[in-house]
Amino acid sequence: MTETELEFHVSPEGDDTWSGRLAAPNDDRSDGPLRTLEAAQAAVRRRKAVLQEPAELRVRVHGGVYELKQPLLFTAQDSGFPRKRNDRARAWPVTWAAVPGEEPVISGGRRLAGAWRQETVNARQAWVTEIPDVAAGRWRFRQLWVDGQRRLRPRLPRQGVWQVERALDARFAGGWAESGRYGTCRFGYAPGQIRSDWRNLRDVEVQFFAWWVAPRARLTTVDDEERIAWFDRDSTIRLAWGEGDGVDFRLENVFEALTEPGEWYLDRPTGKLYYIPMPGEDPSTAEFVAPRLETLLRIDGAANLRFEGLTFAHSEWREPDGFADSNQASHEVPGALILHRADTCVFRGCRVLHNNSYAVEIDRNTIEAALEQCELRDMGAGGVRIWHGCRRNVVSDCDIGDGGHVYPAGVGVLIGRSSGNRIEHNHIHDLYYTGISAGWNWGYAESDGYGNLIEWNHIHDIGKGLLSDMGGIYLLGHAGGTRLRFNHIHDIVCRRYGGWCAYTDEGSSDVLIESNLCYRANKDAFHQHYGRNNVVRNNILAYGGESVLAYSAQEEHLGVTFESNILLSHDMPILRNAGPERWTPRQTRFQRNLYWCEAGAPEFSRPTSSSGDQWADWRRDHDPDGVLADPLFVDPQRGDFRLRPDSPALAMGFVPFNISQCGPRPRPQSL
Repeated sequence: MTETELEFHVSPEGDDTWSGRLAAPNDDRSDGPLRTLEAAQAAVRRRKAVLQEPAELRVRVHGGVYELKQPLLFTAQDSGFPRKRNDRARAWPVTWAAVPGEEPVISGGRRLAGAWRQETVNARQAWVTEIPDVAAGRWRFRQLWVDGQRRLRPRLPRQGVWQVERALDARFAGGWAESGRYGTCRFGYAPGQIRSDWRNLRDVEVQFFAWWVAPRARLTTVDDEERIAWFDRDSTIRLAWGEGDGVDFRLENVFEALTEPGEWYLDRPTGKLYYIPMPGEDPSTAEFVAPRLETLLRIDGAANLRFEGLTFAHSEWREPDGFADSNQASHEVPGALILHRADTCVFRGCRVLHNNSYAVEIDRNTIEAALEQCELRDMGAGGVRIWHGCRRNVVSDCDIGDGGHVYPAGVGVLIGRSSGNRIEHNHIHDLYYTGISAGWNWGYAESDGYGNLIEWNHIHDIGKGLLSDMGGIYLLGHAGGTRLRFNHIHDIVCRRYGGWCAYTDEGSSDVLIESNLCYRANKDAFHQHYGRNNVVRNNILAYGGESVLAYSAQEEHLGVTFESNILLSHDMPILRNAGPERWTPRQTRFQRNLYWCEAGAPEFSRPTSSSGDQWADWRRDHDPDGVLADPLFVDPQRGDFRLRPDSPALAMGFVPFNISQCGPRPRPQSL
């Protein structure tokens, strides 16, 4: 069979009655490419059914927008051919690839093509169009993109957040399960924040920012006199840090607040869409896209599929009744692309954009799937969720950022009870909770989250002061064989507590953290809550906002060994929680570390040590081979942590690592 008989073309200029063998229509327009992806899928299935020998089939997708009426579904009949028993080096995938130099967009949205007119709204000039499907109750959307840019619904306050004035129904006695996890459906607000006469009050959304979650709900009733607002679902978490100390919140989709350029409002009862244009923007010529589908692509039971150079965009998950947020990491929010039981499926050079969910969900025993050189941006939650039971999946050389627009607790790469995954050479940035999270077990029980490799990632601008208890890399539970190596992590900022570059949370055990550069966290460069037999070796840990190292639980066993690290402070202590109950040789070991404080003598403990010389006492009792010296970085205040040739760290055995290799590697010319 010839190569052209194994290849199909699909193009917006095509026709589903044609063969799909040609890249463009022939002269008499009797044959040419197929028009829809569904027709191409059917053609591949027919061709597979008559093949006598395994072969690689390829669908060449030409540039243009493919608006889906329903998600693309790939099942076992769409799989590529597996390796022959005697030919382990070769498989025959079915490949869906963009034509080189062209940009196909697979969209779950619809372009709004109605006529616009001007109206005065809230003393501003707004553009208005009518959408009959919205007025009829057949369509509702909470996201809008104009010329490829996310536009926001009107918010209060305009900037920042407000604080809950009265956390009604809050409980403060007992443990976390009895108090912190006790939610409510109402709260008390300050004067002037909320009004009962707002248009479409039940479409106004309130979002709380509490600890590490961000519950979202819709208002139902407002009592102006008592200043109490009710909402339509349980908050799932207490709306106060402590008595008289409410959490933060924000209101969204308030018609009366529609005043700023780029804001929009969908009046569902009338079907009217209001938009205040940006300077120089003409709504009559701009492209408006609103989402129709929850999922763009789903693989269920298929194997050996490849997707190359495709863009997937414009989806909106509709949360079930009562859902406010997950207990952590918005882990119940699905992906725009979903892989279930999807063995050896690869996405290479693809983009997943413009959604209110995770970009990619890898779940239900998916094995050896890979995302390579992909771009995941403008996400409602996080980037990739690799969930329980999956094995040996890879996320490499991807750019994952600009997330958390709807569910701020989304994670760049979230790994549950899943083993043998490789997360390497990614650029992960501009998220509100955590960059990479691995593990889903609270405590020391055995876990399936073992042997994960997290290395050569560049992780930065995480947290942004919105949520708490988070980190650049976050580990949870026993994780034997997991390694964190050669990661560049910086600028981690929490709201109240818990802004850490590397964070070994409850029960994190048997983890190697080696040769990472961690700096500029507003709490600590490294923090261990509690764990066992972790090794922190040959790292540069610098410029914590409260200290360089922190350990928050008293334990009776060896929790962590610090070996051959460079610990640099500007004027904060080297250690936090630094009493004898935390930093004893029973719980922590220090071997051959270099310590330096730019502002003067380093501080190791409070109160002042018995001799008055904290360094002498620390070296005597904890790190006899430790060194107090300037490590002689090139320019650490500006992020240049290269060591000068005469650095004392080199003499003590520190092994330099090349941070310039972190993040995505150069792409091949073919992409």
